[in-house]
Amino acid sequence: MLLPDTQDPGGHNRREGRPRGHIYEYWCYFRILRILEDITGQRVDPGDIFVRDGWKVRLKTGNSILRFRMDDTEIALSYNGRFTGNTRCRSYSLPFKPDYSILVEVGECTYFIHLDAKYRSTVRPHDLYENIEVRDAEEELDRKFRDGDVYKMHTYKDAILHSVGAYILYPGDRDIVFAEGSCDVPSVGAFPLRPGESAEDERKLRDFIERAIWNIIEKK
Repeated sequence: MLLPDTQDPGGHNRREGRPRGHIYEYWCYFRILRILEDITGQRVDPGDIFVRDGWKVRLKTGNSILRFRMDDTEIALSYNGRFTGNTRCRSYSLPFKPDYSILVEVGECTYFIHLDAKYRSTVRPHDLYENIEVRDAEEELDRKFRDGDVYKMHTYKDAILHSVGAYILYPGDRDIVFAEGSCDVPSVGAFPLRPGESAEDERKLRDFIERAIWNIIEKK
């Protein structure tokens, strides 16, 4: 996989024509991978991450492509995994393809935590409590991402069976979690993950994911 080293102000790599959002998506993937390695104490074989495509090397995509163990619990990471009415891990309505899904296998059931990388997203708590009709109209006209992303997280959590959480990853500075109850999951929200400033962001995300996994294990 080639990562760009030169980008134009419009967010595209001059050499490959690849938007910055795609590069951010790849970068977030490796941060999530590192978080799961840290939580489980296991290391992933690089051969399980990449696949050769002629002279090129690209990231493997699909459901449950990387597997871990946490005590007696199986954990897997999907990258661009598809959830439809015909897949084993399914959506009961329309097809969906979250950027990343963490699968936690407990007994006979698999539970999901979904994450989407949103390079241009800006999430501010007061934006989420505006007049809904005005907010929706502005988003349609201006294509603002911040609230639409949270709506989409609700869609992932509600439509993909056995989903307990869905979260935006974005290069901002505010983490926001809307939990249904007193535990971390079920919930939706957003977490900052900033290139160049990722140590503290990554620690917060890591701690949340670990707590969410334990919530699933202990409650199911």
